[in-house]
Amino acid sequence: MITGLLLHWNKIVANFYVFRPWEKLKTVWTDLHTALGVISFPFLFIFAVTGSFFLISYPLFTQPTAKIQFGGNEDSLNAVLGYDQRKTEFANIPLQNKADVNYFLEQAAAKWDHTRLSSLQLVNYGDASMEVVVKNALPTQQKFVSSGEIIYKAASGEVLELKDPNRSSGYADVVQNLIYNLHFGNYGGYAVKILYFLLGICGCVVIISGVLIWLTARNKKNIPEKKKRFNEWLTHIYLAISLGMFPVTAAAFIAVKIQPNGGTAFIYPFYFWSWLAVAFLLSIRKNNYKTNRDCMLSGAIIGLAIPIVNGIVTGNWIWVTYNKGYTDILLIDLFWVIVSAAAFTCWWLIVNKQRAVQIKKPLVIEENN
Repeated sequence: MITGLLLHWNKIVANFYVFRPWEKLKTVWTDLHTALGVISFPFLFIFAVTGSFFLISYPLFTQPTAKIQFGGNEDSLNAVLGYDQRKTEFANIPLQNKADVNYFLEQAAAKWDHTRLSSLQLVNYGDASMEVVVKNALPTQQKFVSSGEIIYKAASGEVLELKDPNRSSGYADVVQNLIYNLHFGNYGGYAVKILYFLLGICGCVVIISGVLIWLTARNKKNIPEKKKRFNEWLTHIYLAISLGMFPVTAAAFIAVKIQPNGGTAFIYPFYFWSWLAVAFLLSIRKNNYKTNRDCMLSGAIIGLAIPIVNGIVTGNWIWVTYNKGYTDILLIDLFWVIVSAAAFTCWWLIVNKQRAVQIKKPLVIEENN
C-alpha cells in the first residue's frame, strides 16, 4: 500500500479527478485503480494494521516473548495482553436442571442499563460446572471503548466474576477492544458495516486492476516471448486465487449450515482445501476470461442457494426472519441475494461482450491446393 502510494504520488491528485469509461480497457483500469485506491486507502490502512493483530500467530510471537520477558511463563504474558481466561474444570456430572440462557441475559441487561450484548459464551455446556459468560458494552456514542462481563454459575445462578463496563478498563483491554471495533466496524451499526464492505470491494478492485495493468504494460513487442508467457502464467494464477474465493466463500456459508457442529476443525479445512482445489483447476486452464466467467456464474448460483439452504435446515426463510425481527439473519440472506444478482449480471455482460467480439472477427477461408 505504501509503495503504491509513493509510486503514484506525483500524479495522484490530478488522476484522481479523471475517469474515462469509454476509453480502452487499460485506461479504465488505470482510472479505477487510482480513484478507488485514494478513496479506500485510509480504510485499507486501518484494516491492515488492525488485521495484523489477529494474524500474530502463537508460535511466532507468544512463545519467544514469554521466554524473553516472562521467564517462559505464557500465562503471565496472556494476562498482560488481556488474553487470560478463566479455567473451569469439567466435573463430568450432568447438570440437573436445564440452564435458561435467556434468564442470565435478562439479569445482565437489568444490572447494566443502556448496554448492548457483545458476546455470550457457554462454558462446559450441560455439565454441573457449566458457566454462562455474558459480555456487555456501552453504546459507542456514549463510550467508544468499553467492556463489561458477568460470569454466572449455571447450576445456582451465582455471580462468580463481575466487571463493570462503566468503569475504566486497563490499557490492554482498551487496545484490544479498540482494535476489534475498528477492524469489524462495531461502532456505527449496519451503515458502517455496509460501508466497510463497499470499501473492501474497492480494495479488491484496486488490487486486481493493478495486476491487469501490470500485465498489459508488459505485453509489448520488445518483451521477449518467454517473459510474456511467464507474465501471463503469473496473472492466470493470481486471478484464479483471487476470483476463486467468491464461489468458495459462498459454498462455506452452505457448509456450516449442513455441518453446524463442525466448528473451526471443519470449516477451516473445508474452506482452504476447496480454495486450493478451485485455484489449481482455474490456473491450469490458463484463460482469464473463463476464470472470470465461471467464478461469476458459480458464485451467483451458490450464493442464491444460501437463503434456500438456510430455510430448509433452520426454517428461517426470508419472510420468517422479517416477521420475527431476526435482523442479522435477514441481512445475510438479502446480502447474498443482492451479491448473486450482481454477479449474475456481470456474467451476462461478460458472455455477451465475448460473443460480440467473436462475431466481429473476420472469417478466414483457407484454400486447399
